[in-house]
Amino acid sequence: PYELYTEGKARELVERARRVVEWVRRLLR
Repeated sequence: PYELYTEGKARELVERARRVVEWVRRLLR
C-alpha cells in the first residue's frame, strides 16, 4: 500500500521536525 508508506514517512518527518524545533529553542535560549 503506497498510502501506508507515505503515512509512515510523514510521521517520521514530523518526529524529526519536532526534535529540530526543540533543539533550536534550546539554542535560542
